[in-house]
Amino acid sequence: MFFVSEEYLRNYQETGDVGESTLGEVVPLGESLFPADKEAERLPKSKRGPQVKG
Repeated sequence: MFFVSEEYLRNYQETGDVGESTLGEVVPLGESLFPADKEAERLPKSKRGPQVKG
């Protein structure tokens, strides 16, 4: 499931236009959204301790 803005939905209903994809602008083809060097530093959720509220 995904959500869209009311403006996008109204435009789609009126014109049937789905717009352009911006996926290629987010991450160039062949590159990862999550670089391996940053992922290596991150602890998986299963290994994290309880969060301290304070």
